[in-house]
Amino acid sequence: MLVIGISFLAISKEVKKLHYNYNDKVTIWISNEDCTYPQFIKEFPWKAEAIRSDGDIMIGCFNGENNTVTIQWVGGDKSRFPADYFLLNNPGAV
Repeated sequence: MLVIGISFLAISKEVKKLHYNYNDKVTIWISNEDCTYPQFIKEFPWKAEAIRSDGDIMIGCFNGENNTVTIQWVGGDKSRFPADYFLLNNPGAV
């Protein structure tokens, strides 16, 4: 079910977004929009953003493999989350 949800996000033609409330100040969004950073596209083909409650945005790119969402942030950090963290916040997306 989790792989199906992330796969659905990846192949849909209209822009789809899923989110995970990382904490009370940061929400991480993943979408089926193309990654716009050439250095990441091969391994991380889709767009990710972390948005703080003060409006600050951190950009990254992600992939979804083996029930894991891996995000490569533009600043150099990498984050890994179980895919269900995003799907549980978005029950109607699948």
